[in-house]
Amino acid sequence: MSNQKFETFKQEVLSNQPTRVDISLNQMKLIGKDRCELSYIQNGVTLTQEFDLTPSAIKDILSLSGMNKQFVSNLLGSSINEETVSKLITLLRQALSANKSGRGTIVINGGNQIIKVYKEGVIGLPNNQFFDLAERAIDRNNLIVEDLVYHADTTTVTINTKGDGQEFGLRGLEDEYFTNGLSMCNSPTKGVSFDPYVHRLVCTNGMIGSAFKESVRMTDMKPKTYQDFYAKLTYLERKNFIPSDFETQVREAINTPASVSEVLGITNLMKSHSIIEDQELFRYLPQLPSTVAAYQAKHVHLDALTKPQQKYAKTNMSVWDAINGLTDFASHDDGYSVNGQMHLQRVAGDLLTRTNFDCHAILDVDVKF
Repeated sequence: MSNQKFETFKQEVLSNQPTRVDISLNQMKLIGKDRCELSYIQNGVTLTQEFDLTPSAIKDILSLSGMNKQFVSNLLGSSINEETVSKLITLLRQALSANKSGRGTIVINGGNQIIKVYKEGVIGLPNNQFFDLAERAIDRNNLIVEDLVYHADTTTVTINTKGDGQEFGLRGLEDEYFTNGLSMCNSPTKGVSFDPYVHRLVCTNGMIGSAFKESVRMTDMKPKTYQDFYAKLTYLERKNFIPSDFETQVREAINTPASVSEVLGITNLMKSHSIIEDQELFRYLPQLPSTVAAYQAKHVHLDALTKPQQKYAKTNMSVWDAINGLTDFASHDDGYSVNGQMHLQRVAGDLLTRTNFDCHAILDVDVKF
């Protein structure tokens, strides 16, 4: 990618940088379940405006008041009905009036939505500082920028890179060669993350490993957090961004059958992020038709299985086959109008780094009584 394209992207992001405003939270006036009116001072001028509250901002307000995080998650995840709305409005008003510190920082996107509420003294990393971090990592390690993505609604920035011609293989496995890389992301709601970004050379697929132990996170700007972030990033650089458990995880994925649940999860993701049809999924998961046919021969339809049954029902593809089907789909433009490619690559990385694949729990022993 050219320097000019990178600079153009950078300037576009910085020109749309979210607004951060210090406010008195108990002065926030609630209008309905997800809208508020707020008076605040900006550049010496008092402004009164209405803002939409995103689910993330609502969760922040409730959490800042000391409410149980699981209770908040359950409430926001429940179906919206009149009773839920009434309860949410009551809790939000109580939370805003009961805020002990009184002050906080809100983050407003270009759509006039409050997307994040920080407690006093805790501030996320502004995008200009994030670009400084990212560019230092790119220059210091001779990384090549592959992808640049900016989501205006969440003001999230992602930069994917790969190493300059460095390749690594896995012992005893033919045709499995990879290049290392780094995925860097800045989100007001999730903080800064630097994750190993692995490219599989046989089909140029990309996978973001956000659950590898080498992944680096920073959710606030406290000096100790900053120091820890740099120490972990230095360690990751010394390892050339190659996750230490990568080989072990790949071998496990190759030797473990994918469950029906894992495969259906992948196919549902592919369909929800594109215009691909059911009959076209075999292009990325070639074993899928024979799996469906084998179960149908026993009068079993995969969609009719319960969730537990799907978890413990095997397919005739490995977890590695399923992961590569997803990364192949996410890494190429084959005419299916794929959106959210980086999210799909992260899902693939999360599947690879699971503590246990579904079929690990199956005892494959022929016991006779």
